[in-house]
Amino acid sequence: MATRGRKAGKSTVDPNETKAQKFVRLAQKRVGKVLNGIRQVGQLSGSGYESTDAQVAKMFGAMSEAAKVAYAKFQDKGAKKSSEGFTL
Repeated sequence: MATRGRKAGKSTVDPNETKAQKFVRLAQKRVGKVLNGIRQVGQLSGSGYESTDAQVAKMFGAMSEAAKVAYAKFQDKGAKKSSEGFTL
């Protein structure tokens, strides 16, 4: 029987894992995904794509705002939630 929300074949988490260890484990995974996504956005600057300065500014403005909101949550636990999604 598969565990809810987990892919088959994944290793299980140490039941004795501390909150600090869990933070490190998840932060490394999630920040890695974000950095990979940013690299992929950068690849849109290649000659196979065409964009306007306004589109680029809107993309980076949205990414910057999302980063500010996430950072603020570490400073103030009552920070506003970021908007879901992005549309050019």
